[in-house]
Amino acid sequence: MGYNKCCIPGCSTKYGHDLILRIFPTDSILKTKWRQNLGNIRISQSSAVCELHFAQSEFEKIREDGKKKLKQNAVPSLSEEVRCHLSRLSHCIESDHSYNKLLPDKEECYV
Repeated sequence: MGYNKCCIPGCSTKYGHDLILRIFPTDSILKTKWRQNLGNIRISQSSAVCELHFAQSEFEKIREDGKKKLKQNAVPSLSEEVRCHLSRLSHCIESDHSYNKLLPDKEECYV
């Protein structure tokens, strides 16, 4: 494995956190869609994107072992839903140092 952190500027997710990193697809059409949705960032063969940059709708149902699996044609996003999720996670990390605890859904999200 050559990747160790999320390649999205401003994201601090690293390998070893409770979040999964997804490498860029080998399919050139899907890889282009990923890059376009992420602002045409520079990537290398070892670039990866953490699961926080995928909307929940991009995942299949959670498996019995608790792991998440991306849908075959999933594309990461910098959408409002994803930014809100990142904002909530960032707040939790700063206050609780807990990487997998989210704020309740009723909390406001300021982006």
